Amino acid sequence: MRFDLRNHSLNSGILGLILAVLIVYDYRLLLILLPILLILLPNQPELNVTYLDLGLIAVLIAELLAASFSIYTYNSLSSLRRLLIVLGIFFILKTYIPFKAKVVWLIVGCILGYFINIITIKLFLGHLSFLRLLEFTELNNFKHIFQPLGYLSNEWVSILLVFLPLSLILLIRTTSKELKILASISLIISFLAILLMFSRGAYLSLLVFLTIFITLSYKLLDWKKTILLTVLAFTVITITSQVYKEVGSSWITTLKMNSTVSQKRSSLSRFNSLVETKNKIYETPIVG
Repeated sequence: MRFDLRNHSLNSGILGLILAVLIVYDYRLLLILLPILLILLPNQPELNVTYLDLGLIAVLIAELLAASFSIYTYNSLSSLRRLLIVLGIFFILKTYIPFKAKVVWLIVGCILGYFINIITIKLFLGHLSFLRLLEFTELNNFKHIFQPLGYLSNEWVSILLVFLPLSLILLIRTTSKELKILASISLIISFLAILLMFSRGAYLSLLVFLTIFITLSYKLLDWKKTILLTVLAFTVITITSQVYKEVGSSWITTLKMNSTVSQKRSSLSRFNSLVETKNKIYETPIVG
């Protein structure tokens, strides 16, 4: 099936794409993207800016200011580069990909997320077996040594969180029963994998995301099926906590937020950073 992308308006996707290329300074990427730009460039470009676009632009401006006045410039530029790449991809998909193609992207992303979550759970079970041999039961104290595919657990859970909305959106937008089942299974597995990371930040992110998502999409939700899916998810989580007692107790510890020594140290470090930030703002109100 062929899509005629020339009929789609050109908005800030071009800007995001060019910025991404410039910040990366990768000539190979530029050579690949330049012909694509020439092919996709419509005769009469039109801007189509949404509130989401404005919000992302605001985040970009904040990062640019932070990089401009950062003490450690290299670290800020590295973060800015990743942000620009993500924004570039977002605006490309938003601008050039037709709705039917977006559904295909959702299906692919949902399937990919499913396998990544399965791999995460499999690796975690190996990690759990190792800790059991050493007779350790509080998993929060050892999450720093759990590094799926070489990533730190907090970095890895960020990847898992990226795939979560894909399953939710596919579940709402598709009318296919098979795809709804696929999205539901992927969603439950995703929740379980995220919870197994024992990350307080991930738990809070999950809570905030679901709150915002339900608030914005409540009219689109089939509440009977939503409640059924929620019950199934909690059933899977409960069974997991009963089969693996260490997991259940460690979930409770994570939800307490400030009970273990590592949690207290982390909270104290964040509090000190906030105090230092406040002092810097007072010292230099404009760029503090």
